[in-house]
Amino acid sequence: MAGEEVRLRERKSRAIEIFRTTPPKTVCPNFYVLSHANGCAFGPQCEYCYLKSSFWYLGGRQEAFSNVEGMIAETGRWIEKDGLESYVLNSGNLSDSLAFEEARPLVGELVELFREKAEKRGRPHTLLVVTKGGMRECATLFAKEACRNVIVSFSVNSNEAAAQYERGAATVEDRLEAARRLKKAGWRVRMRIDPMIAGFDYGEVVRALA
Repeated sequence: MAGEEVRLRERKSRAIEIFRTTPPKTVCPNFYVLSHANGCAFGPQCEYCYLKSSFWYLGGRQEAFSNVEGMIAETGRWIEKDGLESYVLNSGNLSDSLAFEEARPLVGELVELFREKAEKRGRPHTLLVVTKGGMRECATLFAKEACRNVIVSFSVNSNEAAAQYERGAATVEDRLEAARRLKKAGWRVRMRIDPMIAGFDYGEVVRALA
């Protein structure tokens, strides 16, 4: 959905770094993060979003990094590495993976990179795409053949909670429809109910996921 105006700028520091969960006993594996943007282009942002407390939200600024060629090259070098702590590259940790595609296309090139350098070579390196987007935001993926080294993970909620707290994101049904179509096309699809909010009935969305 249309959101805030996106500012494009070149990233000066490296885009890929390891993210270690804290505290150490957290039941969540470590992973690498691809920092391709700051904030989220969905507008309004979800009411509960922790990113609102981050420095780049001051003044309502959403940033996407414009040096795509550099990020692709850095990702290619990451795929070439062995002995990594994790072989998952999360593109949706500090921003939605697909919300910036209209302002700054990136995912299509990443898919082809992982197809050539990881899938065809039998490498374990995997791109994780995390989104609250729907059919519109997934347009790039629909135009590509599925790549087994790419996982598309949709965050969904109850219809009532999404309508109240996630007004800028795609509707739950839109997300589910995009997930159905991607799965049918051969993509690896993950679904997660996130976050679960007290006071809402999650039976309907659980049945839809099942």
